[in-house]
Amino acid sequence: MSEKNRLTGIDLLRGLAIYAVIVLHSDEPLTLSPYGWNSILEFSKFAVPFFLAASFYLSFLKFYTAQKPFQLRVRAMRLLIPYGIWSGVYLGYKGLKYLLDGEADKIATIVQDPVGIIFCGGAAFHLYFLPLLMMGTVLVKLIYLLPRRDISIYLLVGLFIVSLAGYQALLASGNEFNNAQGAAFLTMLDNISPALRNNILLRLLLVALAWTIRCLPYILLAMVWTHPKVQSRRLGFQKWQVSVAFFIFITVNLGGIYILPGSMYELGRGYTGLMLALMISQILQGNVWIQDLGVCSFGIYLSHLFFVESFYIVINRVYPAFLSSASSFTLLICSGLILLVCWWFTNLVKQKKLAAPFLLGT
Repeated sequence: MSEKNRLTGIDLLRGLAIYAVIVLHSDEPLTLSPYGWNSILEFSKFAVPFFLAASFYLSFLKFYTAQKPFQLRVRAMRLLIPYGIWSGVYLGYKGLKYLLDGEADKIATIVQDPVGIIFCGGAAFHLYFLPLLMMGTVLVKLIYLLPRRDISIYLLVGLFIVSLAGYQALLASGNEFNNAQGAAFLTMLDNISPALRNNILLRLLLVALAWTIRCLPYILLAMVWTHPKVQSRRLGFQKWQVSVAFFIFITVNLGGIYILPGSMYELGRGYTGLMLALMISQILQGNVWIQDLGVCSFGIYLSHLFFVESFYIVINRVYPAFLSSASSFTLLICSGLILLVCWWFTNLVKQKKLAAPFLLGT
């Protein structure tokens, strides 16, 4: 999408989402959770659903009218090259950390699960999002092979409902992707035979299936949203309605967990954020800072964990009491500062033509 045609609201929500990701990972070393922090963490978990919703929505914006094929190879390289590079960076960082801490005997444990590292983001727990998005991107490519103008919106709505029910069944049964173990359908495997966990091919197939089940509701809802019959009925809105969309977004993210099934709660978080972003895009003029934050969000996502851990290494040496005395407000401020550093770093890399494709996928 060209700079002049960028949806500024999506860039703004990307910035909020990437800040939320940093918040989610900013309390790892803490010995005591401050007051109100659990609610902040729960709200911050909207980030990945929003990233998925926005990605698939943008993928289908021109699905029904464009004649160009979906460029799977280009998109795959933008995901897989940075994924491989940053996996190596985080593995090297862990090894160096063990070495400096005098725990060289633990270095071998870093690569004890090569399958998880290569295919499931095992080098750092946030990297799983890239193969997950890659799985969704493959599904998008397959859908692009279908006849585009003859897809019934009623069929899409029906398939969406079925896919949502399938994702809910996955969540309710405890068979969703387990990030810590880099595997899926663990409950099912344990009920059949725990030894099946050691089957590498089965493990990868089940992970791919779990990610497919998760991505399908997002993809189908994006297809419904961008369908010509829906687009033709879109009406203008008043600016005050942005406040209503914001209220809905906040309400779903804070209260949806108590009343909605897991699958509806997750998609609701992502798509209410997308709805708010699209409405903001219609009233917010192009802002170079917001657009740059949106452009840099992928690089910030990839690099942020390194800066979060570096921050705690420094703060633990300068002010050890921070780990037990930090307030929620303090953590939010620190997360904001880490965001600024990551943003600066990403812009620095973005200017290096040789490094940018490898580290940022651009």
